[in-house]
Amino acid sequence: DPAASWPVAGRVYVPQAWGADLERRRQARVPAAVPVQTTAEIALTRLDHARAWGVPHRGGVADADDGDTPTCLSGLEARHERAGVAIRVDLRVRAPRPATGGVPRAEALLQALPRWQWRTMRGRQGTTGWRRQKFVVGRWWRITSAGPRHVGWRRGERATRGHPEER
Repeated sequence: DPAASWPVAGRVYVPQAWGADLERRRQARVPAAVPVQTTAEIALTRLDHARAWGVPHRGGVADADDGDTPTCLSGLEARHERAGVAIRVDLRVRAPRPATGGVPRAEALLQALPRWQWRTMRGRQGTTGWRRQKFVVGRWWRITSAGPRHVGWRRGERATRGHPEER
């Protein structure tokens, strides 16, 4: 449907702490056959099912709870999926310049960018008015512990003056 997004199918998320707690699972009516998986693992499995079923899609999104996990990022990259994935500012990335020193956190790269590169945008009008944020987009490499670089577009986001920062 070009006018709306529809979930392919829902899956039960079982927290890690519930994995072996059969009484808790019984009370919540979660069958023992339902495996304990991270939300990123569930999402990648659902993506594989959608592809196998021929469900058309344009990409996926994930918040920083999943976007920071190597399982999620590597899984999306291995599937050559377009995705808008949030990351925390302490993820290590490298700008496409000659390497000097260690691999900085995303926060350090964002703070080093000149002010003129940041653009103010507004959206999501709510009960407190329009939300204003500053954005910057750049091509950076994500560095994994295994060593390979994963190139992609990264969008930085920060609050405008007078608004609280979100990490």
